[in-house]
Amino acid sequence: MIEDSKGNMWIGTDEGLHKFDGENCETFGKREGLPDEYVTVLMEDSKGAIWIGTVNGITRYRNGEFTKQVKKDGSPREMISCIMEDSQGKIWVGSNYLYSFDGNAWTRYTEKSCGIYGVGIILIKEDRQHNIWVASVEEKVHPGEIAALQLGTSFFRHGSIAKFDGSEWQHFNKDDRFPNSRRCVFGSYLEDGKGNIWLGALNHSRAATLVTNVKINYGSLMKYDGETWTYYSHKNGLNDDFVIRVIEDSKGNIWVGTHRGINVYDGISWKSYTQDDQLIDNWITALKKDSKGNIWIGTVRGLTVFDGKNWTNYTQDNGLADNIVNTIHEDQNGNIWVGTGAMLNKGGGVSMFDGKSWTSYTKEGELLGKVNRIEEDSEGNLWFITRKGISKYTPETTLLR
Repeated sequence: MIEDSKGNMWIGTDEGLHKFDGENCETFGKREGLPDEYVTVLMEDSKGAIWIGTVNGITRYRNGEFTKQVKKDGSPREMISCIMEDSQGKIWVGSNYLYSFDGNAWTRYTEKSCGIYGVGIILIKEDRQHNIWVASVEEKVHPGEIAALQLGTSFFRHGSIAKFDGSEWQHFNKDDRFPNSRRCVFGSYLEDGKGNIWLGALNHSRAATLVTNVKINYGSLMKYDGETWTYYSHKNGLNDDFVIRVIEDSKGNIWVGTHRGINVYDGISWKSYTQDDQLIDNWITALKKDSKGNIWIGTVRGLTVFDGKNWTNYTQDNGLADNIVNTIHEDQNGNIWVGTGAMLNKGGGVSMFDGKSWTSYTKEGELLGKVNRIEEDSEGNLWFITRKGISKYTPETTLLR
C-alpha cells in the first residue's frame, strides 16, 4: 500500500489493484490493463506515475492509463519483488533478474553482465554516494514470500550482494572476506550518519517464521565504510548471528536485534542486552527510534522501551492487544502504534500509546486479528494491514473501519 502525491491510497492485493481517493474506491484488474491481478509491489516515481509489480510482470499507470506490455520491449515478465527509482530518475526492478528503465528502454542484467548470480532479486537500495546496492537469492521467490519478506518474516537460501557505481559492478560475495556469504541472504540494510553501509544477514533456512522455531545455522552483520568490510558475528561482538533489524539511534549508536537479544555498537565496542538486563524477551521482532530518542523493542512476549537510562516493559497485562509484536509506528502527533498478533492464533490487534496510557483495538472489537504493517497518510489517517484486510483509523473521530 502507498499514498501518491495527490493523496490517493493505492492498495495491491491478490485480487487486483484498488485506488481510494478518500471517498470512492476504484478497482483495476487484467481487463483494465494489469499484467496479472496478483499485485506484489507498488511505487510512485518522481513524475507521479504509479508502478505496479505483479506475479506476471510490471506496468505503469499515468494519465489514467496503464502502459501496455509489448513482447519485445524487454520489460520483466516474471514476478516482481521490488521497484526503486534512483536519484537520476532511472527505475530499477527486481524479479528473477535485475532490470532498469531509463525512460525509453529496458536493460536486463545477468550474471555475465554484472556478476549478480541467483534467480531472485529481493533488495535494491541507493546510498548517499548514489551507488546502487542489489541483493539476490539463488532460489525463485514466490508470491506469498514477497509479502512475508516485506514484513521481515520470510528468509531465503544463498545470498548475493553487489554494488553499481554508475559505470562498474562490484560483486562482493565471491570474495573470501565474507564467511558463509553463499549460505545467507542480506535482509537488513542501513546507511548510518557517517555513510557506513550495514548489512544484516539471515540464515539459509527457507520460510522461517515466528511460529516455526527453525534452528539458525548461519547469519552475520557486515559494515562497509567505502573501502573495507568488517564482519561481525557471535565470535566478535554479537550475541547471535541471526540479524532481524538494524537501526541507528540519535547518538549514532547502531542497534542490532537478534533472536538472543539486543546488541549496541558505539563505534568502538559492542554491548549486549538480554532478559537479564530487563529486556522483556530475547526474540526480537521489531526496532523503532521515536522522535524523542526512545528505542522501542518488539519481541514475541511483549514490548520494551529504553529512554537512555531506564527500561520499561509492556505486555497484555498492562496495555498491549497481544504479546507478539510485529511492527511499531510513530504517528504525526508522537503517539506510538504497535501492531501485534501471530498468524495462527486468535489474538492480535493494534495498541496506541499517547505517552501516558494505552488504547487497544482487537479482533473482539473492530480490528481483524494480526496486524502486519501500519501506514500513515498525509492527513494523519492510519492504515492497518491485517491478516484479513485493511482497517482505517481517523484520529478526529477515533473511528476504526
